[in-house]
Amino acid sequence: HNPSLHSYLRQNWTTLVDRICLLNPRIIESALFHSAYEFGNQFMSQIPNFSPEFLVRGYTALQNRNLSDALSNLWIVIEQLTDYIWEKSFVQNDKFHPQDMPNRKKFLRDNRTWSISIKQEMLWQTKFISDKCYVAISHTRIARNNLVHSGSIPEIKILENLWINLFELFRVTSGQELNDLKKLTTYINN
Repeated sequence: HNPSLHSYLRQNWTTLVDRICLLNPRIIESALFHSAYEFGNQFMSQIPNFSPEFLVRGYTALQNRNLSDALSNLWIVIEQLTDYIWEKSFVQNDKFHPQDMPNRKKFLRDNRTWSISIKQEMLWQTKFISDKCYVAISHTRIARNNLVHSGSIPEIKILENLWINLFELFRVTSGQELNDLKKLTTYINN
């Protein structure tokens, strides 16, 4: 026995107030589910170092207001996307490499020299990411460091702002707009 609304409904143990949710049930058609699954697979195949489980865990924790878990998981997503954009935009782009410097690409891949904050700064300075996205990432990095070093729980506003701006990082990495997904997972309209 699992005490949940579903099991209470199945056992006919719910009150009239609990049954109100049945007036407008959330229904997902199988065709919509399959198309979303295919889109997700196609989208994620473009970003080889992306681990979707951290995104799902971060979003779930954000919805449940488990702020420290949301921050930890979403920060992993930010680092993965930042590394991918860095590799795709700087390391593989020949316009950033003088021909007389054959080891430059190796130098740009060195994570001891190029920390994630420096990579994000460079992506912002070269306009690969917007001011708004860079500010959200910077505030999140500060909150993440405060969580790791002093145990400070982040403010919900920082994480909600990060979630909205993650869609820009996804757009930069994949070249696809995710407006429908953004509408489904944010409170912009409310």
